[in-house]
Amino acid sequence: MESKELNPMNEEELTNATTSENVTENIESEKEVKEVKEETTHEEEVEELPQINFQELSKVDIVVQLNKLINNYNIIEIKDLFEKGLIAYKALYEKDFNEAKSRFIETGEKEENFDFIDATKEQIDLIEKTFRSRKHEYYKSLEEKKETNLKAKYQIIEEIKELINNKESLNETFQTFKNLQKRWHDIGMVPQANLKDLWERYHHHVENFYDYIKINRDLRDMDLKKNLELKVKLCEKAEQLDELESISEASKSLQELHDAWREIGPVPKDEKEPLWDRFKKATEIINKKNHDFFTNLKEEQKENLIIKEKLCEEVEKFCDEELDSHKKWNSTTNKILELQNKWKESGAAPKRDRNKIYKRFREACDKFFENKKEFYFKIKDEQDKNLKFKERLCEKAEELKENTDWKSTTDKLISLQKEWKKAGPVSRKYSDKIWARFRGACDEFFNKKEAHFSTVDKQYEGNLQQKEDILKELENFEACEKEEDTIEKLKEIQNRWVEIGFVPLKIKNEINEKFSNLLNIEFDKLDLDTVTLNVQRFRAKIDSFLHGDKTEKKILHEREKLATKIKQAQSETTTLENNIGFLSSSSKSSGIIKDLEDKIHKSKEKVKLLKAKLKVIDELL
Repeated sequence: MESKELNPMNEEELTNATTSENVTENIESEKEVKEVKEETTHEEEVEELPQINFQELSKVDIVVQLNKLINNYNIIEIKDLFEKGLIAYKALYEKDFNEAKSRFIETGEKEENFDFIDATKEQIDLIEKTFRSRKHEYYKSLEEKKETNLKAKYQIIEEIKELINNKESLNETFQTFKNLQKRWHDIGMVPQANLKDLWERYHHHVENFYDYIKINRDLRDMDLKKNLELKVKLCEKAEQLDELESISEASKSLQELHDAWREIGPVPKDEKEPLWDRFKKATEIINKKNHDFFTNLKEEQKENLIIKEKLCEEVEKFCDEELDSHKKWNSTTNKILELQNKWKESGAAPKRDRNKIYKRFREACDKFFENKKEFYFKIKDEQDKNLKFKERLCEKAEELKENTDWKSTTDKLISLQKEWKKAGPVSRKYSDKIWARFRGACDEFFNKKEAHFSTVDKQYEGNLQQKEDILKELENFEACEKEEDTIEKLKEIQNRWVEIGFVPLKIKNEINEKFSNLLNIEFDKLDLDTVTLNVQRFRAKIDSFLHGDKTEKKILHEREKLATKIKQAQSETTTLENNIGFLSSSSKSSGIIKDLEDKIHKSKEKVKLLKAKLKVIDELL
């Protein structure tokens, strides 16, 4: 209303205006509220913001929605909504990044080789950069505009100040004043720090102007009445703010009402105090709600801090646990990720504790994942050593797979298989391949061995049948008239037995023992001297060696034993003969001498038998 400044503002009115400004300062105690105030005073018209729940969107959908916001809406109007979208995107990106990184490390790869590619990351970075740039330009432009406005308003004050020196007619001077008032109200915002001084100067020189022109009483009363009507409407609007659910919306609207109150001129003196009390009461209600809101917010943040401290303790506890298997690390990692989700859902902590508690939680998480990384590095090192060891086993197996020394090679391959079982695991990337290589070499040998012995077994079955026929022949053996012929016949049977060859291993000892027993029975029937009989039996024993494994080794071992026994027997004979030499031929010693002579005879016979057995072996070698 153009005539609202016609009534001079007295000291009380100026005091009330200052009080109104103090109320405004209380409302603007939070930086966010001040920003809302500046945004809503911007003259640019914007469309109503859409309702977007970013928690339900994918990363791609969040990128699309944020792109629409910065291209279709006022950059300040979308600030809070845009920041929520960024937080939601970064939470999803971090989750995907950590999961991909965990899977990569679990394959045995080094963490420094990990590279996470997400097509939306470059887009979101560009959108965020555009948003930050536009917001910075907006505030920069806004501050520049405020400074320009401030200079313009101070210039208007100077022009009002000079009006009292104007030599034009009163009507022309008054019209100039009205034009200056209009210019003042059209200029817009100025820096908050200069606001009080600006208004004090403005009202001071306006009052001086009113005093100078001495506007008549009727015009003054009319102006006061119109100011009263405007301030009554402001009171009504302020009282209706209590019905708003959003305290931030109510605070923002109340600030606008205080700005309007300050712009309106004085009212009749008798209405001034009651009207201001009414407006102040409505203000106090909103201020109390605002105070209660921030008080409750602080209590809620304290509770959130307690929750976050417990989450820190849980993560720190996991950092101290000794985890010695892939299964345990996987299980605990899932618990850590669950705690991270709880952290995101736990709400904000008090501002003074926010950085400190987040740093504690972040450091605990980092320590856990560093421990996990170190564990897998050790596992990888061990797996690399195991891989090299198993590669050497494969090489040895591959060298043996063509060998036809079945017994020796079988023992060596079984030994390699035992070493394989003792060796630790290798990376999943190589485990199937290296096992297939080792098993392939072993299988190739054992398949050839099986094929070989399937043929040999048939031959052994034929040999067994021939030897069983010889056993029947011995069971029905009839001696010749001459003893020499009987011995030759038995030797011939013995030679045929040796020439037949191997029989199945499971029956070998049994059938050889049966043959030896039957042969010894026939030799026992003959009237042979002890040496001859024992030699024939020994010959049957040596012949049995020819049908087993390690034949040459067994025969050489038997020869060694005989040679040792011969030396012992010869030494014993020499000792006995020397003992006789010490005895006289008296009747008292004749019994002892006779005993010694018997022992010497037995010892010489033993040497004779042993040499005969030795001859049997030497004939074979």
